[in-house]
Amino acid sequence: MLAKIYSLLKRRFIPPVWRRYTNYLFRNGISSPCFFLSFDCDTDADAAAGIEVVEFLSELGIKASFAVPGTQLVNNRDIYRHLAASGIEFLNHGYLPHTEWDGEKYIARTFYNEMPRDAVEEDIRKADATIRDILGCPPKGFRAPHFGYFQKTDEVAFMHTVCASLGYTYASTTLPAYAFENGPAFLSHGIVELPVIGSWSSPHTILDSWNYLADRVHYTLSDTYYELFAETLIMAEKYALPMLFCWYADPSHVVGQSPFMKAMELVAGKGLATYSGSECAALWAGRLAGASCAV
Repeated sequence: MLAKIYSLLKRRFIPPVWRRYTNYLFRNGISSPCFFLSFDCDTDADAAAGIEVVEFLSELGIKASFAVPGTQLVNNRDIYRHLAASGIEFLNHGYLPHTEWDGEKYIARTFYNEMPRDAVEEDIRKADATIRDILGCPPKGFRAPHFGYFQKTDEVAFMHTVCASLGYTYASTTLPAYAFENGPAFLSHGIVELPVIGSWSSPHTILDSWNYLADRVHYTLSDTYYELFAETLIMAEKYALPMLFCWYADPSHVVGQSPFMKAMELVAGKGLATYSGSECAALWAGRLAGASCAV
């Protein structure tokens, strides 16, 4: 009894945004932290880097899922077939290329908010067909290109409706604001949505590799990435919080980089349960039956 009272007293010091978030987990019967790690492979450089990253993670026993645009899947089919054969799960990430090389660096292209809805749906369906053709299995989840630009409630609902029609079980295509409003996972149009989240100190800023690159031309990952990563895990442990760490990176941003490697070694060292996207969705599916959300 005293231990329970002490635990409740400690939680008084948790920032309100994280208190609401973790209370949702408690109410749904999740009592320990878990980790859903995914990789966005928006350039051809991510293919070879992905092989190295997966080898490193496999040694640590950490699962990962890959979101690869159809164009990059076609360009690097042998590598991605190898990863799929090794058990890596793939998300539909649209078909059109998400970047182009301007002579010095990759620049972003293909934004769903700039496209008609029928063109967005065509891009999603073409990517689905490409994954089935090249990898020989259907994707189970979805993430939009540059998804931070396609976040209005009707836009998210539209994506979920298309995903449901393709037989997917989940998507991870929303920003932290959705997690703090609807919970770490929520049900929308038959799809379990797994919003990405931020860090303990910056909850609304996605803890991804792009945000924490010290050099966006030569891809040097800042030490801040590890510091925020470690702080979040440590605070969750301190307050005995059942966090769902839904984070992603680009393989070419993190391969061989000390801040990322230390972060993953910390995950392994703390014995966090790690999930593929579909496993994470399955963990939530029964708990979310009948739940309402803002989408």
